[in-house]
Amino acid sequence: MGLTVVTGRANTGKTGVVYTALEDAAARGQDATLLLPSEPDAERARSELAARLPVGVRIAQVDRYLATVWATHGDGRRIVTPAQRAMLLVRCAGGASPGHASLAGRCVARLAEETGFGWREPRALSGPEARMAEMFVAYAGALDEEGL
Repeated sequence: MGLTVVTGRANTGKTGVVYTALEDAAARGQDATLLLPSEPDAERARSELAARLPVGVRIAQVDRYLATVWATHGDGRRIVTPAQRAMLLVRCAGGASPGHASLAGRCVARLAEETGFGWREPRALSGPEARMAEMFVAYAGALDEEGL
């Protein structure tokens, strides 16, 4: 089942159109997902469709669904493993010690948790912090090269 967006004014038959499409998809053995703007809308649809379509249809609030899909699959790139991170950071560390690369790995993991991709563009720094920032930039490039 492709993407179908149903819009319109209240009481114009949108629900019937959507429910019919879901029933048809379920009858053909296809997986179908109904995304609704709010959780109360999703709860109402689950209640109304539970008896008619007990399996084969997922009903969710759109923001929660997208957050779950993102958390599960990300943006399509492979998730970097700790071993891959360590190897890439050693490569990006240049002349830095393995301990420096290990510290950079912990920093990147923590920054990614807190800022998403914000760590990829460190602000201008000087001194030892500048070396760490250079390593972050090199590491970001290595992740892109590897499709991670």
